[in-house]
This record gives sequence, structure tokens and C-alpha cells, in this order.
Amino acid sequence: DFFMIIIFGHSPIYGFLNTVQEYNLGTREWRVVTTNGFPVKGGYGHSASYDELTEKIYVHGGIISESESQQLLSNKLYSYDPKTHTWSMLTSSGIARYLHTANFISHGLMMVFGGNTHNDTSHSFGAKCYSMDLLLYDVICDSWHHQSMPSDLQADLSRFGHTSEVFEKRLYIYGGFDGEMLSDLLRFTPGNCSTLEHVDQCLSTLPGVKCIWDIQEG
Repeated sequence: DFFMIIIFGHSPIYGFLNTVQEYNLGTREWRVVTTNGFPVKGGYGHSASYDELTEKIYVHGGIISESESQQLLSNKLYSYDPKTHTWSMLTSSGIARYLHTANFISHGLMMVFGGNTHNDTSHSFGAKCYSMDLLLYDVICDSWHHQSMPSDLQADLSRFGHTSEVFEKRLYIYGGFDGEMLSDLLRFTPGNCSTLEHVDQCLSTLPGVKCIWDIQEG
């Protein structure tokens, strides 16, 4: 069977949801899944991206409910195993945001772009509310990296509420909001390990490339 998985959300009746729902595309039936593992908190405006390497869904950021009267921006990262219905807490990004996007640019390397940060913090790299941050999360190392933008880039990339998709190993970003509705299309192309000739070059590559140097002795 094939399933569509809905993670968290906000209901006008039930408020913040920490539930996982599954829709069976074959039987056309919905069900709320009983999960285990880390006790996650409900929220909305987060990102959720599936990694084919680990076969898990990675959920980042959003607005979460700490109590009935307190809602906070989150920088947390969780993984969800759809086979065992298990939640795990991973290393936080340190940069809270919501209405951003996250895509796996390659197996095991998640790319987070944009989002609403609400204010100019020491972690927002100069972006006020509408972020142009490009963050990368390495699944195997459980580590975060910040991808710097070209200094001569003319376009204003800061935005939230956009959509993004990976096609032929390139990240495409469409639209969003930065004080006005946007209709532009951005494309990010990561580096290529095939251009590297030495192990030192592999170890010093910028984030955006998952490079493994294979040393074979004859």
C-alpha cells in the first residue's frame, strides 16, 4: 500500500496538533497513527522532508505550543520513522523559523531555505523577518552548516511561504512573501565532487556537497 502522511498542524477546534495521520491511497481511508519515541510537541508552519537514504521524515522548525498561552518559534529537528512510527530528537539548527522549506538535495543532505524569523537575531545573518538563510543538515553526521550566498548576487532572496522542489539535483524555489507577493523562480545548483582531484579538496569543500574520497590500494 501507498500512504500520504500528514504531520502536525493546527485546528480551529483542537488547536495545536501533535498527531500523525495516514491516508491509504489504495483503500481511501484515514487513520491517526499511534506513535512512540520522543514526546514531540504540536505545531504548524514547519517543514517535513523524506530522505531515501535513511527512509525517515525530517521535521524542522515551525510554531509550537509550550502551553495554552505561549507559542514559540522552534529550531528543533526531529526524525520520524514511518515504518516503526517512532520519533527521535536530533541536533537543533539553532535558528528558529517557520513557513520555510526543506528538501533533500541528495540522499542524506537536507537543504533548508528561507522562512519567517520574526526578528533580527544573531543567527539570522542580517535578515529581518524574511530570511534568505540557506542551511544544510547532514543526516549521517547529525550536523548543521550555513551556506553563504554570493556577494555579487543582485536578487533579494529573503522570503517565507514559498515552495521548493528538487529536480535533476537542483533546488528550485518559487514565489513567497517578503512584504509583497513574489512570483520569481530561483535555482540553486550544488557543487560536483567529480571536479575534485585530491582528498584535501574533498575535505575542504563548501556545504552543499556530500563528498566521500575513496582511497583504494592496489
